[in-house]
Amino acid sequence: TVAFRLHYVFSIAILLVVLIFLIHRLVRVRPAMVKNRKRLALLFNRCSKVGELHLKKLNKETLDVVIGTLGNVPIEHLVVYVKECDKRLRSKILKMVQQHNIEKVTMCSKKFSDTKIRNFFLSATETAQQVDIYETTLSTEAIFGKPRATWEKNAADMGADGSISVQVMNGQPLSGQQTGADSQLLRFR
Repeated sequence: TVAFRLHYVFSIAILLVVLIFLIHRLVRVRPAMVKNRKRLALLFNRCSKVGELHLKKLNKETLDVVIGTLGNVPIEHLVVYVKECDKRLRSKILKMVQQHNIEKVTMCSKKFSDTKIRNFFLSATETAQQVDIYETTLSTEAIFGKPRATWEKNAADMGADGSISVQVMNGQPLSGQQTGADSQLLRFR
């Protein structure tokens, strides 16, 4: 019973610490974040365009904040670094591409779900002139865990009607990036 009481007291203490942290975040941190977002929005409203925007460690919620903060400023080149690019994140990126008239999109990811990838390319190229997809890997054997031949067939199927041209690339590194554990290898253009 002593162990149970000790466990109970320890659990209550952890709960109180978490509760205090959440209250602190709500009362002190959140208003400062909102104020900073407004300042950034005013700054971006003064810009005629953004040349190159790099977004790292991105998730869907953060992307919503970025889209709201940028307003309607055109972006020439959007570079997105994510661990996994699923269809929900791609949907948010498409919204951003259309809202900001992005000319070139570069996506760097460890995992890239091929679900409805053709729709992504079609939608993105309505606004963007070029979409490049890089894989974060050192492996040149497979592309996003699948054999190269599978992706080449998918690319041929995507471009069969002539609406888009998708090329499976040889894995050229992203310019300006160091080689190593986080190498970005070009997979699709």
